[in-house]
Amino acid sequence: MPPRLSIVVPVYNEEANVLPLAEEVRQAMEPAGWSWELVFVDDGSRDGTWEQIRRAAERIPQVRGLRHARNAGQSAALWTGFRLSRAPVLATLDGDRQTGP
Repeated sequence: MPPRLSIVVPVYNEEANVLPLAEEVRQAMEPAGWSWELVFVDDGSRDGTWEQIRRAAERIPQVRGLRHARNAGQSAALWTGFRLSRAPVLATLDGDRQTGP
C-alpha cells in the first residue's frame, strides 16, 4: 500500500544534514499516524551525501533516495521527487535543516 504523504527533500552537498534530518522527520511523523515516505533527491552532490542517504534508508524504512548524475538545480530535483513519489499528498522540506519538520 502506498504511503499517504511523500516528503521530498532536494539535497546538494548536505552529507552532514541527511541523517539528522531523517531522524527529525521520523520523530515528527510517528505521532501523526500517517503512512509516509521521505524522498531525498541527491542533485549530483560531490561529497558523501549519497552515502548518507543510503545509511538513512538502512535505519529508517520510510527513507528513499533518488540521484541525479549531475547537478541540475533545486527545481529539477524537486520535479524528480514529485514524479517518483508514491503518495497522493506531497510536501517539501529543505535539506539544510534551517526549517524544522
